Formats: sequence, structure tokens, C-alpha cells
Amino acid sequence: MARFTMELPILGVQVTKVDDKVYAKVFVGEEPDNQTETIASIMTMPIREECADEVFAATRALQLGQMVRLHVETERGGKQSTKNVVLHIEPVQHRPVQPNQPGQVSKPAEPAKA
Repeated sequence: MARFTMELPILGVQVTKVDDKVYAKVFVGEEPDNQTETIASIMTMPIREECADEVFAATRALQLGQMVRLHVETERGGKQSTKNVVLHIEPVQHRPVQPNQPGQVSKPAEPAKA
């Protein structure tokens, strides 16, 4: 199936083990549509069972709302649908802005001395 990556703020990761079965999911936030939700839209994605321990361990040092990169694969779901399952999570490392690039915040000018 298809694989892709996405970057979203992380809200939490949950792993539950019941009778030799692992149920794991990641909670991430999105921009709200301001019609049915405000502040954030919460999306839940399952984590592939054999990747659950690795994903859980990778998120121990993350903070609420930190941007993460999710590595996702589509799987066949029920009734001719697909579902997206998380294979790996890593923190997004933003690169510092280089001088003379668009979007750089300039330092305010100092007042002239009399």
C-alpha cells in the first residue's frame, strides 16, 4: 500500500495490551474548522501492532504540542475502505533561519544618539 509522512503537533500516545493483543494509537492536533470544533481538531491514528513499542519509546522525550513527523502506511480497511496506520514517529527539527532569507524577523533599529 502507499506510504507517506505528515507533520502535526502531538497530543499523546496510548498503548494497551489485552490478552496478547496490542492496541496502540497516537493523538495529534490539527487546525480547527471553527464550525464543529475550536482550539484544535483532534485526530486519532492507530499504530501498527508490531511498531507500538518502538513508537511509544520514541515519544517519551516529546512534549505536548511538539511538532512530530509521522511515517504512515495505508492498509485495507473494512467495506472497501483504507485506514492509515503509524509506523514511526520522530520530532521535527526546524532549521534556523539563515540571514537575508524571506521571513526572517529583523532586529529593531536602535534609536539615534543625540
